Amino acid sequence: MVDGLGILRELAEPAIELIFGLRRKKKVNAALVEEHLKELRGHQWFRELYENPVYHDHFISNSKVMKYLEDRMNVEDLIFIKRKREKFKELLEKETDRRKSA
Repeated sequence: MVDGLGILRELAEPAIELIFGLRRKKKVNAALVEEHLKELRGHQWFRELYENPVYHDHFISNSKVMKYLEDRMNVEDLIFIKRKREKFKELLEKETDRRKSA
């Protein structure tokens, strides 16, 4: 027997979360981030960022950076679009400044 209230809850919950801003934070897929990092480390410009001690921790512990790198489209943009690389470096700098001021 199908529970009508359960179905209603399943349908209404995403709308309620959206309206009230109660979205649960999605955990970062660390294995996927690592796969993308491995691919990006094949590019000299990225290795320079990754090996820089100022930025390195962001790649393994900063949720904003990791969520960005989890997305395949973002990774492809970084590889092929120089302006996206510049924006990514700005993100790293912003997160570094935020960490310093905290």
